[in-house]
This record gives sequence, C-alpha cells and structure tokens, in this order.
Amino acid sequence: MKPISESTVTIIGLGLMGGSLAGALHGKCRGVVGVARREETVNQAVSHGLIDAGTTDLAAGVRTADIVVLATPVRTIV
Repeated sequence: MKPISESTVTIIGLGLMGGSLAGALHGKCRGVVGVARREETVNQAVSHGLIDAGTTDLAAGVRTADIVVLATPVRTIV
C-alpha cells in the first residue's frame, strides 16, 4: 500500500465532513478529488482550495483514486 503522501484520495460527498477532510488532506497527499451531486458544490470546493479537482460523475471521480472515502449520509451510502 502506498503512503498517503503518494496517494490520490477521492472524497465522495463534500458537505461538512467531506469538505473538512478534503481541507485537512490537501497538500498532504498527491491529490484530492471531490465528488458531489451539484456542480456548484464542486466549484466552491475548488475555489476554496479544498480539492485539486472535482466532478459530479462518480465513475470519473474514482477512476484514478488510490483511496476512496465515503462522506455522505449513511442512508445515501446504503
């Protein structure tokens, strides 16, 4: 397994928990990719410097990920 500093992390869900985790990881790993339902949310996360790249397409978001974090409400995950 790669160390976190060499990994690309995809966070699915950019709400309070996912956005906070993205901000904490930014600069500590190769890249942080965010996936959200709304394009506006992705754009805000990019403009605030929380993620390196973002998308509303789940498949595209996880394509290059070494680590995937599910940060959506439990009912959404199920």
